[in-house]
Amino acid sequence: MRQNLQLRIITALIGIPVTVLLVVLGGWALFALAAVVAVVASMEFTALLRGRCSKQPPFLGALLTLILLGLTQWSAPWSWYLWWVALAAASHVFHHWLRGEKGWHTMGRCTLSSLAGVVYVGLPILAMLHLREDGDSGAFWLILVLVLTWATDSFSYLAGRVFGNRLLAPRISPKKTIEGALGGWLGGSVAGYVALQLSGQYAVIYLPLILFAPPVAVFGDLWESAMKRYFQSKDSRLAGFNLFPGHGGVLDRIDALLFVAPTVVLYLMATRTVLVPGI
Repeated sequence: MRQNLQLRIITALIGIPVTVLLVVLGGWALFALAAVVAVVASMEFTALLRGRCSKQPPFLGALLTLILLGLTQWSAPWSWYLWWVALAAASHVFHHWLRGEKGWHTMGRCTLSSLAGVVYVGLPILAMLHLREDGDSGAFWLILVLVLTWATDSFSYLAGRVFGNRLLAPRISPKKTIEGALGGWLGGSVAGYVALQLSGQYAVIYLPLILFAPPVAVFGDLWESAMKRYFQSKDSRLAGFNLFPGHGGVLDRIDALLFVAPTVVLYLMATRTVLVPGI
């Protein structure tokens, strides 16, 4: 346990500054990071499916996710995304047909599961890339997404270790506690408030956002835990590969981020405080 905590701290000390730097740089540097994370996370999701869809192609979901992000980087019109969905579905069905799966029910279930993985991983990362392109303030809003997520995760972990007593969702996760979730909520909200104040972006209209985003992060964490339990997997890490030492896998590291990012984007769009190109 102590060695794992040390690995988590070392990973954070290296990963956080690098990530923030790439967010500030934007452009192809940020796209490269997003692409690597999206590809590995998509492959991890496919690995989770192996028990339910044993003939699932390991790289197809990652390739489709990469195409999704590439369409964004090339500023493709939204009609291209519709063609991409049709092509993705057709390619999955054709693959299963070639592998000898003749049941349309099986092929359809595995195809929808794979597309769900692309949506689960690809669309939130797509939203973050769009958010970064919002003029001069794009870098700040994306950093706020990271601050809300990381602070909630860190304070949840610390509060759970110190005060944790009552399980939050025992059927889903045997370690997450109500006290940890409350600590994450408080810590994430305060961190978001401090970030807004320090950047000069604070306004009363953002209070609901910084109060609502931390519970969304906790939910995202629970969602990934529920998937692992459903697919009977201890963690989402690919065998023999660990991009974030001290963590179970890329999905374990970005599970909350995949829910917080769309939440922030949708809130900013709803309050008309930011115009996200292409959305």
